[in-house]
Order: sequence, then structure tokens, then C-alpha cells
Amino acid sequence: MSARSRALILLVVALLLVLSSCTLTSPGPAFDTGAPDAVGSTGAATGGTANAREVSSLDGRRLTPREELADGGSLTLPLDNFPARWNLLHDDGATTDAGLILSATDPVLYDYDPQGTITPRPEFLTAMPALTRRVGRDVVTYDLNPRAAWNDGTPIDYRAFRAVWQVSREGVRRGGYRPVSSAGYEDIESIEAGANPHQVVVTFRAGRSFHPVTDLFVTLLHPAAASVATFNDGFSGDAFHPEWRAGPFTLKSLDTTAKTITLERNPHWWGRTPRLSQISFRHMTDSASLPAFTNGEIDATRIDTRARYAQVQQAPDLDVRASRRLQTTVLGFNTDDPTLSDTAVRKALWQAIDREQWNRVRYEGMNWTEGAVNSLVYFPFQPQSRDNMPVTHDPAAARATLEAAGYTRGSDGVFARDGRRVSVRYTGFGDDPMGNALAETLRTQAAAAGIEVQVTILPATEVEQVTRSRGFGILIMSLAANSPSPVSAVCQAMCSTHPFNITGAGSAALDARIRGLGSIADPDAQAEQINAVEKDWLTLYGLMPLANGPDIWAYHRGLANLGPAAFASIHPHWEDVGWTIESGRG
Repeated sequence: MSARSRALILLVVALLLVLSSCTLTSPGPAFDTGAPDAVGSTGAATGGTANAREVSSLDGRRLTPREELADGGSLTLPLDNFPARWNLLHDDGATTDAGLILSATDPVLYDYDPQGTITPRPEFLTAMPALTRRVGRDVVTYDLNPRAAWNDGTPIDYRAFRAVWQVSREGVRRGGYRPVSSAGYEDIESIEAGANPHQVVVTFRAGRSFHPVTDLFVTLLHPAAASVATFNDGFSGDAFHPEWRAGPFTLKSLDTTAKTITLERNPHWWGRTPRLSQISFRHMTDSASLPAFTNGEIDATRIDTRARYAQVQQAPDLDVRASRRLQTTVLGFNTDDPTLSDTAVRKALWQAIDREQWNRVRYEGMNWTEGAVNSLVYFPFQPQSRDNMPVTHDPAAARATLEAAGYTRGSDGVFARDGRRVSVRYTGFGDDPMGNALAETLRTQAAAAGIEVQVTILPATEVEQVTRSRGFGILIMSLAANSPSPVSAVCQAMCSTHPFNITGAGSAALDARIRGLGSIADPDAQAEQINAVEKDWLTLYGLMPLANGPDIWAYHRGLANLGPAAFASIHPHWEDVGWTIESGRG
């Protein structure tokens, strides 16, 4: 998993939470996001141009000038999982909930707009990094804000960059450190001070480079935290270490038993004074979050099903906001499974699966429509997006694929070869009706192509064990992104030997092409090669993209400058979040 680079993170548990009951039969009212055509997708952009309607509907933050916000007030937000580690650079610390909290307390060098355009965050960077060539080497120069400092008074300078490099350059579980990613950092030769104490010069090794450089050093690490012991174990539990952080908010209280953390205005912050006095984050189950929101205990809750939308209507001062979710729901096919080890079987399954029908089942009644997603690496609203799917839904073609591979359809309608029936395990988790409906949809579609799918539903507590042991045939999961560029994360999903590639699909030749993507300086040429790699990798039929889906939240009316906004949601400007004066909540 990759903190502060685009991460293709296995989010099986998170997806299970999303797949909750959609049992109501009456259509709900349209979601109001404050923008025309704000909810609903019209399909993937396949020709390199982002769909205009999708782009216009990405921002649900309720952008409001600071002078219209009250000075003070509190905000309480729910967490799906309470972080056990407060270190985004650690491979066990790069969680969505930790990222949300720490974006208010830690250095964030870049701002993203909803489409993913990157600009420097002026509190830390006075300009975008400058890339030059010196003596055959790539050199990146960073100009830092002279006022930037850690909470203990230590200046933020080249030593913070060195600390990130030190913990990240050896790769996962090598050199004693457990970094989330070494991509790019392993290519650096040196990091030094530049022409002044506020300038940092990063020099790559001869013949090595990494692009985009904005995927490196998105957040920083206090030099005092760079030892192996401190980095690996020093941020666990209640060891938050506010003195080693730098952001508009700082720690007020942390209760690991109640699973609550509260932040307050940071007196050491040199930027704009936060409008809110404090922000609290509370771990809360889905079933608890709706009544807590309705009763005013929390100020937001995710709406991911038709049932939750109907239930939230009783909440006072309701304000529903939506954007496109920075996740791709996929089906994973285990290439080590005895039946699925045959590429022809995996291909036939892909031809048998009607992804459009899957989406209709999944999002019925949510006022959300989207075409089937045709890429894992770019979202449909990004201009680099291409249709990289190797096959389309065609049950007749699926049967022909199996016949060409020597399979014969038996009297029971199922293909077989050498006495082995084409029977595949599908593993689901929990007792959620929607999850069961999707499993049944897959089983029925496969049967039409002569493939038997045996559905096994296990307790949700077994998710981690099943995924780690690869004890499945087909599995539904989700891949998440937290950077506009996929270059740092392609290997995580597609390299044949990477521990996060739970399908096992890949080859040595593709691995070499993937590892060379970061050396391509021209962004258009790099995107072209990323798409070319994905197009070839998808012919191995390991991960089938299904959908992105909506990111829909209910807020109390009057909350400004916060909400789902695609890439802009990754790093909220917490100092600008607040309650409008007219709301009376400040």
C-alpha cells in the first residue's frame, strides 16, 4: 500500500461495508451537490478526453470564502477504522482513516484539484519542484517556505527529505525499515541543502530517474523519527508525537479505548488561522453512524446504499454531496487455482460476465449510473483514460474460447476437459444481501457460458486470512488511489512477484516494462506506456475492472469547504473548513 503516492490498495473489508442492503423499492430523491448534472456518470472516457459532465460533477465541497465562515466551532467526523499506527510512510500505517486525520497535522507539499491537477501548497513549497540535468544526472530542486517548521521548532529543511529517503529507499521489509513504497527513492543518490537553508537538492543516480517527481516527498518525516525502531514502532497506539508534526491542527486528546482523537488549532502554525476550533474523529460502525448523524453526535456520514439514503432523510439540516469515488471495484481471479490456472478459463469468464448488469444490480435506486470501467490505472474523468479491456461481454464467444482450448460441454451444461469440470470457487464474506445478490449475478452469468461457479460465503473476520493465503478462486475487492499518477502503484497490482498482487498474474517481461515506467519524463509518453502495459497485462485476465461508483456523504447544512471531490478530497485544506455564519454552528 502506498501512502502519498497513488495506491492500488486491497480494500476487501471496506468494500464489504459498501455492499450493504439495498432493499427499498421506491426511488429516492435526486442527490443535490450544488452543480448541474452533479450525480450520475455517462460512461468511461475511451478516447483520451474526460467526459464533460463527469468533470463538472466532481466537486462537492461547498466552496465558500473564509470571510463568510464563523470563527470557531467544532466538527466531529466518523472513522471506519481507528488507526493503530500514526505513520503514513509505514506499510501498516497507510490507511484511509489515518490519511484523513494526518492531513490536518502533517506536512502536505501539494494541492490537488478534483481532476488531479497538482500545485504547490504555499505553506510548504513556494514553487513546483524544478527538474534539471547536471553531469548526466537528474536533479530536482525544492524551494521551501522559510517559515515552515516542525512543532518542536526544528526547521523543515533537507533533513526532512533525507529522513523520508532513509526509511523508504530499501524497499518493503529490507534494511530493517518497513516502508510503504520504495518506488523512486531507491533511485536517489544524494539529498543536500541548496543555495540557501530553505532549498533542497535531490540528485538521482546516473542513468536513473523517476517521474512524476510529485509522487515523491508528498509528506515529510521529522529527522528524529528516522531510526529503525522509532519509524517501525514509535507511532503505535497512543504514541502520536505531536512535536514531530507540522500542520494547521495539532493533537488535543487521544483515547485508544474510546477510539476517538481530537485535534485543536496548532499555535505553531504559520499559515492561515483555522476557522474551526477543533476537529474530532470517532470510530463508528455503519449501523451506529446513521442515528449518530441524525442526533447531531457527528456531522457527516457516508451514504453508500439506497437504504442508507432513505434512512438519513429524517436528519435535520441535511446536505448531501457527491463525487466520483477514487476506487475501482474489481473481480480478482487466482491464477494458482487449479481451474483458473488455465488462461482460457479466465478469458471465458471475462467474456461471460456482463459488467453493465453487475452495475445495475449494485447501484439500483442510488440515482447513480455509470458504464463499465475499462481501466485499472486511470479514472474515466482523467484525460489519460483508455479502454484497455481485451474482451467484451459475449457468452457465445466464451463458449467458443473453451471449445478452442479443448473443453467439451457436458449433459449438465458445464464444460470439462480430461475429466475435470470447469468449476470455480467464488468467495464472499458476511451476510449482506447485496453481496449475495452480486454473487448470484456472477453465478448466473457464468452458467450461461457453461462455467459452474460455486459460491462460498465466509464470516467477514476471515477476509485477511483468505486474501493472504490466496485461498480463493474469484474474489471481489476494491483498489484505491490517492494520487493522480498511477506510476508508483502499477507494480503493486501487476508485478508478478509483488506481495500485493494477490492474483499472481504477470510475467518477467511485463515486470521489466512496469519498472521502467518511472524513467519516462514526458507525461504523455508515460501515460501512453502505462496504458500499453495495462492493455497487455489485462490479457492475463487477473483483475477485471467493474465500476468506480459514487462517493456520497450526508453533512449538516452550513459546513463549508469539505466534501467528496475526487482527488481534491485527498488533502483537505482543514484551515478553511468551517461553519457558515448563517448556520449558527460556529
